[in-house]
Amino acid sequence: MENFLSTSGSESAARRVATEIAKFGKIHLPSFTFAHGEVTDHFASNRPGGKSHEGIDYKVPFGSSVIAPTSGTIKRRYYDNPYGGFSVVFKPDNYSFEFRIRHFSQFSPARTNEVLEKFKKGKLDENLSIYVDKGHVLGYSGLSGRASAKPGFSIVHIATYFIGGSKFDPETVLSLV
Repeated sequence: MENFLSTSGSESAARRVATEIAKFGKIHLPSFTFAHGEVTDHFASNRPGGKSHEGIDYKVPFGSSVIAPTSGTIKRRYYDNPYGGFSVVFKPDNYSFEFRIRHFSQFSPARTNEVLEKFKKGKLDENLSIYVDKGHVLGYSGLSGRASAKPGFSIVHIATYFIGGSKFDPETVLSLV
């Protein structure tokens, strides 16, 4: 629980998530996303301008499917310019936190043209409540923001937040095996 408390400042939320992890286990990253990726940046690592990284970055082949790690709800899809590109907020069942996943090239189902038109009109911020099963494709990895991978690769940024907003280390709830 130390990882939660040192980064979140929310003791009751941290205890709740720690209890959920003890009961349901960590969420396995390979079911979440990609077969041949690697973590390239960790939570709280130093960033330009004296900031710290708010999640983990996972390097994958460009266009890789980003798959729901468990059943849950897509709560929001939006365009986070200039840094996150197309982004999704996903709330897994049985857990009291949510994932914010960034750097998609497109959402699934592929509605990129419609999404770009909404963005041009300043209207891309869809609050949703779409229930999906484990394995549902949330979108496809892309390049945006500070994601600077080798040619042919992209970065998927995965952040975790307690319901209510405070962030914590995603590796606390993800199994990176």
